[in-house]
Amino acid sequence: MELADTNLTLFFTGGVGLETWAEAGILSREVAIYQCLTEHLKSVNFVTYGGRADLQYTGQLGHIGLYPTLWNRPIQMCILRLLMRHWRMLMQSDVLKTNQILGSEIPVWCKRYFGKRLILRCGYLYAHFTEQKSRSERVIAAAYRLERTAFKAADIAVVATAHDSDWVVKTHGTPREKLRVIPNYVDVKIFSPSRSQNKASFDLAYVGRSDPQKNISALLEAIARLKRRNRMVALLMIGSCSGDSRLRDIVQMECLDVTFVGNIPNAQLPEYLNKATAFVLPSLYEGHPKVLLEAMSCSLPCIGTNVEGIREEISHRETGYLCYTDPQSIAEAIETVIGDELLRCKMGENARQYILENYTLERVLKMELDVIREVSDR
Repeated sequence: MELADTNLTLFFTGGVGLETWAEAGILSREVAIYQCLTEHLKSVNFVTYGGRADLQYTGQLGHIGLYPTLWNRPIQMCILRLLMRHWRMLMQSDVLKTNQILGSEIPVWCKRYFGKRLILRCGYLYAHFTEQKSRSERVIAAAYRLERTAFKAADIAVVATAHDSDWVVKTHGTPREKLRVIPNYVDVKIFSPSRSQNKASFDLAYVGRSDPQKNISALLEAIARLKRRNRMVALLMIGSCSGDSRLRDIVQMECLDVTFVGNIPNAQLPEYLNKATAFVLPSLYEGHPKVLLEAMSCSLPCIGTNVEGIREEISHRETGYLCYTDPQSIAEAIETVIGDELLRCKMGENARQYILENYTLERVLKMELDVIREVSDR
């Protein structure tokens, strides 16, 4: 089948709708690759789970078709509602695609009963992340079952990194020839170094959530230790972390110089990143962190912990600076990077070049088209 004759339908992550993306400020970023795909395919459709609230974002989708429904348990209720409302679109779809493992039950069911081709996208290792976050053996076992079923059903499975590919082969016994590695992308035209020569307003910037995975308490403790040594560090915190009262209490108690900014549209993020001298991501583990790639694309020297998902992207003292996850190591890294302008310039320039060579939207688009073409021809 020719690409121009192919109808692609993307199923959102379970429970997620366009409103979810918009509130997090990532709508334009997540939609960009699919808007590009509409120029090559017959149609691109979204099945979202925000209900009628998602319809307000139709004008931001360009030529992408929108088919909203509601997410329900048991999953059979969600499938029934989807079939009743959007039967014709599903029957006309040639290739189905998941956005993540969670929510893959529906496209897997459609493949099984309607004979559709299926691309499983696994942006992060759902079962592995669940194991990190949950203490419930039942919850962890269910995550592994869901993930294993999805990989088995897929015609082609897409993961974000070579590390993830190795893990899937080892854990689920998925044949390597079924797996493709397609990384996250960066719009390098938007995420670019600032031309302004003004002095940075902040020493550090952080973007993201505040759950335990992100290790923000260790970052704040690191800054507090530097403060006790008369080294004040101004930190800019962007995203949902700003709404965490626990973090605000720590900042107030330690009298730290922290500026909180809530979720902002992704296109505005470079303006804020470029106000900082360096970027920091102190996580305990990551998948393929988009915000790190975006900061690197802005030529920011990036401090990251030496954990999976970060160490694969940062070459120590070349494209960024690696440290351990404890407050003392993070503090030493901050002090080194902030205090060494030559090192910062080298790492920032190298980071930008690394992104240009590996993670541009155009490069990832070609990889996506290759996978769609491969599946369509089967």
